[in-house]
Amino acid sequence: MKNLFKFACILNFLLTGFVFGQDLKSLKKDQTFINYLKKETDVIQKINPENFEKIISIVKDKEISENEKEDLAKYFGFKNFENYSSFVNEQHTSLKRLNRDYNLANIDPSTLASGVLDSPEIYPIIDSSQQTYGDDCSKSCVRTGRNCRTQAIAVGIIEQIGCAAIDSFGIGVVCHAIAATNTASELDECDNQQGSCLRGCKK
Repeated sequence: MKNLFKFACILNFLLTGFVFGQDLKSLKKDQTFINYLKKETDVIQKINPENFEKIISIVKDKEISENEKEDLAKYFGFKNFENYSSFVNEQHTSLKRLNRDYNLANIDPSTLASGVLDSPEIYPIIDSSQQTYGDDCSKSCVRTGRNCRTQAIAVGIIEQIGCAAIDSFGIGVVCHAIAATNTASELDECDNQQGSCLRGCKK
């Protein structure tokens, strides 16, 4: 009887793992996920590092004045706050659907990074200017930078899922701004670390 119970537990574990693996495989081909990632990455990459602190300063008290709304939209590359808030609403709608279909909120960011974001189909969305190097030192630097970027984006996705779950739309916009800025800041640091590493290879 004990052996039968153990077998049932092992079988359940294997089946769960198989379904989870299939979910990740499907996620890489899901057009909603691909579109979400393209749009979010495009916006994040437009944030000037000089504006990181300005964005946080605007949203830290969770209240945005009319003048601050337009500044916030500008920092994210939008013409006005209406366009930015519409973007956030669309992105959060996509995330709610993706979370419902793939239970993304319960996926470890490292698994999302290595199992999905680092794949040949998805990574070019995160980093379209990929470079290759012949020497081992430079290859190691690029690999480290790639790992850093996928992890930063993965954490950002999980944070944005939390933002999408917020009922209050105004707070949802604030939450998006904070999460997106955090991700942009992490990606900027990834680039700095990779650049420093590559310069060290030339010495």
